[in-house]
Amino acid sequence: MWLLIDSGNVLLDAARPGGEHFANHKVVAGRIHYADPFWGEIQISTPEGFERFEVDALAGSKLSVFQEGMPVTIELDSDNVMIDIQSGR
Repeated sequence: MWLLIDSGNVLLDAARPGGEHFANHKVVAGRIHYADPFWGEIQISTPEGFERFEVDALAGSKLSVFQEGMPVTIELDSDNVMIDIQSGR
């Protein structure tokens, strides 16, 4: 079993050996356009336009420290759900 762990040692995802499941993960960088205060969704402004993503419950708890307009990088699982967020550099 392959495990994907975030910087806070929280399990983000699991896959069978080989990690093929992780190959479907995506990383999106942009600025926060909107973050639902109830952690249901996030909207990111990218050069291609606005993109909306559902937010995993565990990842949603991280949204409270981010404000609209902040540059961020989010990780999406194979279902296109945000599973991690980090401030952009």
